[in-house]
Amino acid sequence: FWRLYSSASATLSSPGWNDTEEKLLNRLLPSWLGLPPRFNLQKRAYHHAPAAWNDALQPDGGGAVVLHYVGGKPWSSREDLEALDWEQKEADVAERYGEVFGVWRDVMQERSVGVPRVPLAKV
Repeated sequence: FWRLYSSASATLSSPGWNDTEEKLLNRLLPSWLGLPPRFNLQKRAYHHAPAAWNDALQPDGGGAVVLHYVGGKPWSSREDLEALDWEQKEADVAERYGEVFGVWRDVMQERSVGVPRVPLAKV
């Protein structure tokens, strides 16, 4: 544990390190096996990789398990979305991911949850 902690601390405090926790873990644990995308389905796949998004939702593959709201969150204010999400500079994130953000609202209101599919003809 302490060797891993020391390596992580050294990496995080190195000049210019400004990256994701996933890249940190990849650097520290190079022989780990990644999980299938359905265990970390990132919201950005809805817009940027719609076929992969839809594939992760297939029931024969077990369906999506974790929906990762990377960047702007559905509970973020408009100001926070602008600060947290690089995509806000090119499009309205709340509008682009409205259906995906709706999944979180449905869970919070204890409604039945249906993760939206992307109509591939629109992409």
